[in-house]
Amino acid sequence: MVAVTKQISMNVPPSEIWETLSKFDQISQWATFVSHSSQLTERSSGIGCARRIQQGSNTIVETITEWEENQVLAYTLSGFPPVFRRVTNRWLLEPDGSGTKISLTVELLPIRPPANLPALIVGTIVGRINKNMLKDLKKFIEESRNTTGVSS
Repeated sequence: MVAVTKQISMNVPPSEIWETLSKFDQISQWATFVSHSSQLTERSSGIGCARRIQQGSNTIVETITEWEENQVLAYTLSGFPPVFRRVTNRWLLEPDGSGTKISLTVELLPIRPPANLPALIVGTIVGRINKNMLKDLKKFIEESRNTTGVSS
């Protein structure tokens, strides 16, 4: 398995970050790489909830596998080449002083060992996307706070 973790810190409590992450189908409002997102299930939150995201001509379906309010959000990503048994993104929110440390880890499980090299390459690419997604999330939350008059 290949795992790539990116982190960022924010001077807001985990609950403020969770407020954005938990609106699972609304990722296109803050993640610049997502051109469109939509809910695929009747449920809008919790384990089993699924969304479809569009990035240019690429479509990925993401299904929540772990949901711990204000702490953990993990989901599988479907739409990758069949050399991967499973691709998962996992958000971890940890209190850090008066703020929050946010970790985003992509895990790629190849079907067979010969697929380890493609997993490393794809892991590096998704890691870059995840790093940008963390920056987008931080910017979105900071701008939302400034617009609503909430201060740190």
